[in-house]
Amino acid sequence: MICRVCGEKIDNVENKEWISSYDRMSGNKKEFFFYVVCERCGTLQIVDVTIPKKMSDYYPEDYYSYDSEIQQKHIKLAASIIKKHGLTEKSSVLDFGAGGLALIKALFRAGVGEDGQEHKLRAFDPYAPINHEENGLKLQKDFPKDITFDFVFCNHVLEHSFKPEETLELICQALKPGGTVKISVPNPNSFAFNHFKENWVQLDAPRHLTLFPPQTLVKMAKNKGLEIYGEIEYNSTGFGIIYSMAYEKGVLYKNIPKWIEKNEFSDQFNYMVTMTAMFFNHIKYGDQYSITFRRIK
Repeated sequence: MICRVCGEKIDNVENKEWISSYDRMSGNKKEFFFYVVCERCGTLQIVDVTIPKKMSDYYPEDYYSYDSEIQQKHIKLAASIIKKHGLTEKSSVLDFGAGGLALIKALFRAGVGEDGQEHKLRAFDPYAPINHEENGLKLQKDFPKDITFDFVFCNHVLEHSFKPEETLELICQALKPGGTVKISVPNPNSFAFNHFKENWVQLDAPRHLTLFPPQTLVKMAKNKGLEIYGEIEYNSTGFGIIYSMAYEKGVLYKNIPKWIEKNEFSDQFNYMVTMTAMFFNHIKYGDQYSITFRRIK
């Protein structure tokens, strides 16, 4: 087997430590998915090369990320993006792999994009059920080639890519020279993965195909003409711990809120979980991270 990220030959793959898991959303235990870690670049990757050809089977119409209705979380996220990345009414923005128009609508309502220029705010997702447009704001299944953007938001998308370098190339094509992209992904070089293994919630088999540590993402991005812009942000929350604990108990994703309610975790326990996640972020061992890159060519 050849690592899809660094090209290293993963020798004697049958002797490696396999990670096997089933789809924790459907609960189908008749089909297991296998992952292996590349010792050279640290990338955790799915072994079965046929999965991408049938990936749409694992994205039902009620998949949790398909969301075009603005919620409080989108309003907060939009405000954070505007502040951190200096977006204005003249900024053009692409939500890459969006799964809906909620963030784009929240950005527009917060003042990003002038009236009559709504076409400069786009959402792109090849797995979206349909092309969709609301008041000039577009969610499209096809990659936008008619415009380049000042800012691209790529939130937990790259791990869904079988060939992440090709996805990074698309991101570069979408950016104006000097434009920035914020990429957020799970981190296999983390306490949560190393402790929970196949029960790590961010494994999300089989939808997560390729998961890489920060230094590998930085190297891939550099090869595509993207330079790191600022510090790496480790941003794990208690979600990664609590949901992984539920997976250890065999609870499906959709049933976890009821499982949490049934267990009646104490405030002290919840505080401890939150502090644990923050500690691992502090020592750069959190199970997800974000990096902002700037296009330099």
